[in-house]
Amino acid sequence: MVPFDFLVGGELVRRPLDALLKAQGASAETAVHVEYFLAVPPPNPAPPAPADDWVDALVAIPNSSSTKSSDSPVVVAAGCCDGGVRLWSRASLLKGAAPDARLEGRHPGGVDALSVDGGGLLLSSGRDGVARASLLTLTSSSSPVVVAELLGHADSVASVVACPSTSSSSSSYAATGCWDGSVKLWRLRGDPRVEAAIQAASAGNDDGTAAAAAAKRRKVSKKQAPSSSSATFFSTPDPLLTISNGGHTQCVSSICWPSPHCLLTGSWDHSVRRWEVEMSEAASTNAAASDGDDDDEAFPPPSATTSCRPTDTLHAGHAVFALATPTGSDGRLVALGGASSEVRLWDTRAAIASVDAATAAAAAVAAAPGVVAASFRLGSHGDWVSALAWHPTRHHLVASAGHDGKVKLWDIRGGNSGSGSSGGGGAKNAAAALSPPLAVLAAHDGKALALAWCLGGGNGKKDLLVSGGADGRVRAFEVAV
Repeated sequence: MVPFDFLVGGELVRRPLDALLKAQGASAETAVHVEYFLAVPPPNPAPPAPADDWVDALVAIPNSSSTKSSDSPVVVAAGCCDGGVRLWSRASLLKGAAPDARLEGRHPGGVDALSVDGGGLLLSSGRDGVARASLLTLTSSSSPVVVAELLGHADSVASVVACPSTSSSSSSYAATGCWDGSVKLWRLRGDPRVEAAIQAASAGNDDGTAAAAAAKRRKVSKKQAPSSSSATFFSTPDPLLTISNGGHTQCVSSICWPSPHCLLTGSWDHSVRRWEVEMSEAASTNAAASDGDDDDEAFPPPSATTSCRPTDTLHAGHAVFALATPTGSDGRLVALGGASSEVRLWDTRAAIASVDAATAAAAAVAAAPGVVAASFRLGSHGDWVSALAWHPTRHHLVASAGHDGKVKLWDIRGGNSGSGSSGGGGAKNAAAALSPPLAVLAAHDGKALALAWCLGGGNGKKDLLVSGGADGRVRAFEVAV
């Protein structure tokens, strides 16, 4: 028997049809349009892969961006509490094997976040106050090279994200969030210092000799990373913009950058903010020529026309640990999780003015301009929600990870039973029954801390939902969507 799911009025049928139609306000004479499609079968778990320490961050690396070779073996990077980054191929993950490669000593205090841009740069941040960008040249005969250190935060960098690339732009950007509540925006590709370091690294070989020569010609600061065998040629671009006053008052724990003009930040101060970003494409390229050996050659500062304007604020009523939004969206549909143990959806397209009982502290500001409440709850974990991941192409699917060790897969079309209203019924509606998850996966013996999606890429390969946890393991689940 082939299982199907059914949609009525954009909502999955999870209760008797008459009850669903009544809840939707349909009369007995209403013509009902029913859609059906293959149901998502239970994910198939692979054996756990050893990571040797807590896994706090995961990111999928598309083959097209990880290396010049289309058959690169590396597809997933994991950031660990020992400060290193482990890398797995798809085949190794499905076998539960040891990592294919290791990057040691990335962040001495632990790696908190990872991201990858469309041009082959892996970004990491951690508890050493530094965000780093590496040029991924991952083949059987070479190692990644650190090409940039993003300096300037006064505390640990809790989050980092790369801006999605566009065909019309030759630049790439990143945002970093700090424990002190500040956010910084950076130009990576397009910044002359980073470009010089990338060229230097690309010109090198395994021992870094050629890259060292290129770096000297271009006046790129040269350093050797502690406890690392990889050649490292640091550039230190200046931040384009710093958001401190008027932003968050506590740790910026999560950042999403779904489209070039939309940035989302979540914080322990119980708020999520949506920002409208305007980036200048003007990049300084006229660095003064010099034949000396001074590594501190002055590069012109970045353009000052970059701006970041707040548009919406969500008062979640609890510390926010995780954000997720569909890639390529306008950032108006956001999944969030944190200390409340609930997975919530924030939809600024719906004019929601009320809040439920758990967010009563936000009631006083609910009527303020630009302040909205979460649209509805998907459901909850047995403990804090630590990570969220939206499917890259199936925007009705979102995964969550919790401190209860569980990973859950949700279909947001399951119902809007937790919706508020402009009247006083928000708290009542929010207490209604919630849609069940598509799957509940006992992923880790300890806290589940990180999530990432890896697309199958065709040829009958299923998508992978990958999780990392405090048990020092990485788990892969095959999902047929």
